[in-house]
Amino acid sequence: MNFFKIIKNDIKNILSNKMLAITLVVVMLLPLLYGGLYLAALWDPYGQTESIPVAVVNLDQGTEKEDIFYRFGGDLEDALKENDDIGWQFVETVKEAEEGLMGDKYYAMLVIPKNFSQQVMDVEHGKLKKPKVVFKANKKKNYIVGLIADKAAGAVEKGIKEKTGAKFTEIIVDNLETLRDGLETAADGTYTMKDGITELKDKIPSLDSALEKIEDGSSTLEEKLGDAEDGGNKLKEGIGTLKSKVPDLLDGIDRLHNATVNLNENVKDAYDGSTRLRDGALGLNDKLPDLSDGVDSIFEGSTALKEGIGQVDDKMPDLIDGVEKLRDGARDLRNGISKVTKGIEDKLGDEKDKKKKSEEEESKKPKKKLDEQVVNKLVEGIAPAIPIAKGKIPQLAGGLEQVNGGLKVLESMASSPEQKQIMQGLINNIKRDKEDINSLLEAFKLIETREDEKVKYGLLQLSKLLVRKDIDGEYCVIKNTIDDLNNVEKLVKQIASGYGVDIEVVPVEKLPPQLIPLKQLYMGANQISTELNKIYSNPKLKVLKDGLNMYQVMYQMESYDRTIIPKLTGIIDGLNALYEGSNKLYNGLDTLYDKTIGLQDGIGLLYNGSKDLNNGADKFQGIVPVLVGGVSQLTDGTRDLSDGLFKLEKGTGTLSNKVKELNEKVPDMQDGINLLYDGTFDLTDGLSKLKEASGKLNNGVSNLKNKMPDLQDGVDKLYEGSSTLNSSLAKGGEKISDRLVRSSKLMGDFVANPINLDDTPIFDVDKYGIGLAPNFVSLGLWMGALMMFFLITDKVQEEKVGKGRNASIMLGKYLLCGAIGTIQAILLSLAVIKLGLNPVSNLTYIGFNIFLSWVFVAVAITLVFLLGDVGRLLLVIILLLQLTSSGGTFPRELLPRFFQVVNPYLPFTYSISGMREVILGPNPAVLRRDIAVLTAVLVGSLAIGIAFKGRMDDFKRKKSQEKNQIIDEGSSISN
Repeated sequence: MNFFKIIKNDIKNILSNKMLAITLVVVMLLPLLYGGLYLAALWDPYGQTESIPVAVVNLDQGTEKEDIFYRFGGDLEDALKENDDIGWQFVETVKEAEEGLMGDKYYAMLVIPKNFSQQVMDVEHGKLKKPKVVFKANKKKNYIVGLIADKAAGAVEKGIKEKTGAKFTEIIVDNLETLRDGLETAADGTYTMKDGITELKDKIPSLDSALEKIEDGSSTLEEKLGDAEDGGNKLKEGIGTLKSKVPDLLDGIDRLHNATVNLNENVKDAYDGSTRLRDGALGLNDKLPDLSDGVDSIFEGSTALKEGIGQVDDKMPDLIDGVEKLRDGARDLRNGISKVTKGIEDKLGDEKDKKKKSEEEESKKPKKKLDEQVVNKLVEGIAPAIPIAKGKIPQLAGGLEQVNGGLKVLESMASSPEQKQIMQGLINNIKRDKEDINSLLEAFKLIETREDEKVKYGLLQLSKLLVRKDIDGEYCVIKNTIDDLNNVEKLVKQIASGYGVDIEVVPVEKLPPQLIPLKQLYMGANQISTELNKIYSNPKLKVLKDGLNMYQVMYQMESYDRTIIPKLTGIIDGLNALYEGSNKLYNGLDTLYDKTIGLQDGIGLLYNGSKDLNNGADKFQGIVPVLVGGVSQLTDGTRDLSDGLFKLEKGTGTLSNKVKELNEKVPDMQDGINLLYDGTFDLTDGLSKLKEASGKLNNGVSNLKNKMPDLQDGVDKLYEGSSTLNSSLAKGGEKISDRLVRSSKLMGDFVANPINLDDTPIFDVDKYGIGLAPNFVSLGLWMGALMMFFLITDKVQEEKVGKGRNASIMLGKYLLCGAIGTIQAILLSLAVIKLGLNPVSNLTYIGFNIFLSWVFVAVAITLVFLLGDVGRLLLVIILLLQLTSSGGTFPRELLPRFFQVVNPYLPFTYSISGMREVILGPNPAVLRRDIAVLTAVLVGSLAIGIAFKGRMDDFKRKKSQEKNQIIDEGSSISN
């Protein structure tokens, strides 16, 4: 017997029994309820801690120091207000907080005492009493909240310690800085004093030597003052002689002044003349470039003229040949037009004969024309679709309007000019598509009226919108709109890829805010194009398009009879006129050919004249540089002459002014000489008195020199004392400075936070539900495997599938249950992903869960098929052991000894471990081990089931027979 028959029969039984099918659906959803509901409830409980109310009472009254008011309790309160990890509730009194804590309002309370700031600042005065902050938690309300409250208390304590520690350290460092600054200031003062004493000590030998020199100098001064007295008398006599010669000097200076004034005026006139000469030369020099440029232009123009006429002369044979060809072509054109005109006239005659015969045959047929039949058939076919179109088309037009609006909003996100150009083109295309869609609705409305002219016009409009033929091919508004929407989707994908995002795959909730409009535009365009594709692929549209094509052909044939044939008559008239024009063209070109022969001779003469003009311009061009050089030399000479006269004019002016000043100062000099003569009398008297005083100075210097040894001894002692004081103060300041941080704030921060902890997880688990997901997914799949065997048994209908072997029964049932388990695994996996799980690979995660389901089904089918209800009980017991021993919540090392021993032998140990690797990033060695163990469980369970299924069935039948025999015997005894 084939085990596929067993699968087929079981599926048929399930589908034929509605209650069984409904129950099976519930069983399929059971893992979703187990795993999904548990995880949904526990997914991120720690993300809601801001809703846990904790009362805060700030009684701190603050303290004042050096006109600054400190309130550290207020700083702590402000810090808690900015902290949203806990729902801090700020109340006024301790009583209110305690009542809420004992009631159901608060889980904990924090009390800042009124002397908190005072105790913090008392450390500066040597009072080391620790500030006290009270934190109470009512752990009876909830154990987990109690743990959270303990962590909150620890965080508050840490914050207070950091702040007070930083403040204490700042106070100490500030005081040490004050001491250090005082020592450094004292050291600087003693250093300055030491320098002064050192300098004084060093100067004493020099002072002694100087006193000796002063003593010698004073003696010399006394002698020289006697000589000066004699010189003063001689000076008085010389100044008297100078005084008598001053009138002659005054007369000579006056004559010199008049001569310099005349010289300056003559030089100024010469300078003005040189300036005019220089300006003329410069003007001539400025015009020379124009002359040179003009000559060059003449030469270049004559050269270009010669070359141009030469080219014309060279091209004359080609021109004559071209005119001859034009003349021949005009003759051919005239003959061709004549033939075309005759052909159209013959054709027009044939068409008129055919039309006459057609009208005669048509008059013999029934009155209802073929085009009316086609129109009526088209209208009957279109009529049922008109109400649908009236409902659908406004929706599609509105959707296209939204797409167009989205494109306009996203114009700023285009990363290149090409993208902006494409986006502008799409905006115009979508706008045109919307207008054509609305025109489609108007055409349907015209057809709905059933009035002949409106119906025909409506069908013609439908033909233009659905089957129009143009240069680019067939145009269909539906297909064209689909193509434009596909281009919109393609552009959106391209823009999103610039941000590293696959807009088609990533859901809206995982996108950054700036990409959400992109996703919305993509989804809207995709939805409309999907709807239009359904319409475009509908066979009824194909039938409609064929009918419209037929109608269009009929309309064109009717239009041909009505318009084309009359127009051909007008064309014949035009061709006759064209023939007359082509004949005149031929005659004109024939005349032009004759004139062109004469033009060739004139061009030759003009070319020879242009060569003579070019040679003359070339000779004149060689003379211009010589002329330019001469004028340039003249310009330089006039410029040098003008500059020299300018300097000479300035020099004579200065000389005249200085002589004038000298002439004005001479009277003052005469007065000075008179005063100088009078001063010589005072000088001689002063020198006599100075000589007498120098004798007294000499005696004083001798006495001072004798006191120098006593001064030397005192300065030596003062130097030794100041040196010792300076070195001691400097060493003390250096020791404090070396051990003291430059900033008290930095030192306070360091003491409050002495280390930086680099807390970097290898695989970050930021949600409680992510950590528990492997445990609850395994639980849900195990329960799903267990519950399905309350519906599916090892019984088979032998009358339908025959008596099967144990292997066929096991494999058939296993494959059916595995398929059900696959559905359970997929539903549960998708639900957990929807909750917020982001595995490394969604496909790998779902595939691993399907694999787990097959493993658990193998275990369950073996136990249930071999042991029946005992097997189901064993599955529950194994589940309990796995929940307590597999390390799904607490690590194995924290479990009691018994559970640690059992841990390696349970499937959950490896399913949880493997799922962690799949979700957070695989360690290949660990994942291979887990898969290998679970595969061994799967294969081993099935092997055991296949091997012992027959024996257990025999054992069950034997026990059942014994039981029935006992029952029968009991019944016979009672009878």
